[in-house]
Amino acid sequence: MYNFQVEDYHTYYVGENSVLVHNDCENPVIDNMESRVPDSEVEIPNKRGNAPTSKKDGKPIEIHHDEQNPNGPFKEMHPSDHRYGENYKKNHFNYNQKSKVDRTQFRKWKNEYWNSEWDNGRWK
Repeated sequence: MYNFQVEDYHTYYVGENSVLVHNDCENPVIDNMESRVPDSEVEIPNKRGNAPTSKKDGKPIEIHHDEQNPNGPFKEMHPSDHRYGENYKKNHFNYNQKSKVDRTQFRKWKNEYWNSEWDNGRWK
């Protein structure tokens, strides 16, 4: 048995027999997702890695750091519920402080999260 990580892929095929394996990299978004937008309210992403879009306006679903904690918990949210109008201050109580979120790492985690949702059959 070997422990290793493959950058950019959460699951992948290996060997002559194409065995599907799970890349068990730590990803707080995958591990700490608290709530999802109901599938009945979203359109299936057009490709693996993309966020689903809202049926009401076509905007991509966003991932929110609850309490602005870099390690979650996280919530899927429509942009208007996440950051439009008064919701911005409601959801980002420390909006006037420097963020503790590493945006580069968070973008990677979001992409891995949406890949994982696709790979695990959420929209089949």
